[in-house]
Amino acid sequence: MKPPSTLARVLLAAVAILGLASCTSYEPPLRIALIRWPPFEFLHLAQEKGYFAEEGVEVRLIEFVAVNDTQRAFEHDKIDGGTFSLFQVLQNRDQLTRKMQVPLVIDFSDGADLLLARPEVADVRALRGRRVGVTLSPLDIFFLTRALELHGMTLQDVSLYYVRTADMAEALRDGKVDAITAYPPNSTEVENAGIARPIFSSSRIPGEIVDVLALDEAVIRKRPDDVAGVIRAFYRAVRFAQEHPEEAWEIMSARERVTPAEFRAALQTGITLVPLADQQKFLGQNSSLPGVVARVSQVLKEKGLLSGVHAEHDLLNDHPAALAVEP
Repeated sequence: MKPPSTLARVLLAAVAILGLASCTSYEPPLRIALIRWPPFEFLHLAQEKGYFAEEGVEVRLIEFVAVNDTQRAFEHDKIDGGTFSLFQVLQNRDQLTRKMQVPLVIDFSDGADLLLARPEVADVRALRGRRVGVTLSPLDIFFLTRALELHGMTLQDVSLYYVRTADMAEALRDGKVDAITAYPPNSTEVENAGIARPIFSSSRIPGEIVDVLALDEAVIRKRPDDVAGVIRAFYRAVRFAQEHPEEAWEIMSARERVTPAEFRAALQTGITLVPLADQQKFLGQNSSLPGVVARVSQVLKEKGLLSGVHAEHDLLNDHPAALAVEP
């Protein structure tokens, strides 16, 4: 066989180099856990409208029912992060070897988190000696702790009954519990069924319940532009919902398994979305969020949900949000 010419060898080498470059430039999809909570559905809407692709980032949204399952998935590298309450992020950083950081503050719950009680329970003080259904999430323990504290009580004044979110309504119906901690869409289902009513809400503790996007700090460090693309896509979905509300509510409510009207009411009552322009107020230097983190961490440490190690250290990363707002 005739050996290839010098030109042919050069062309072959160039093809090989280009092929290698294309392989090394490939980035795998960002795997983001998604649990049921109305503001998180804007990520689902962004995917449905193709915004991630238009922003040049491939995203795989992975649905979880139980928040605690996301912890195991993150530790075993099945996901790169997800949508969480700040409490869950702190607990993950405290317990896991992989470390999350927060590049996006999504919302504050200022009334959407509820303590729901059976009709015969008049108020929070009437829970003394009764059973309260909670999940294993640190959010539930913190929320119940604050509700009791504001009424001169502690967790020792009630009996905790651990139950999955999906089983809360049944536990109330069967009399296994007298009250539950809940949030939309689960709280909507329970209230619609007429088996419990609110006796306390997060409106009494404004600014204390924060929901965020949290990702592996290594992913944020290596792929800040991709994370910025996710953030831009999220806010494009928010704008789409403002401009085309009926279509948006239809898409987002389907995954939450509530009606569009119920979804809209849940999102617009007791939930404050944080605009992109305000991210620096919470993630940047001299922001207000570290103070909230410190208060939350103290309560979780007192309840044995944090070891005492500074899980809040280096928690916030404002770089991707800053990239997202650049023209």
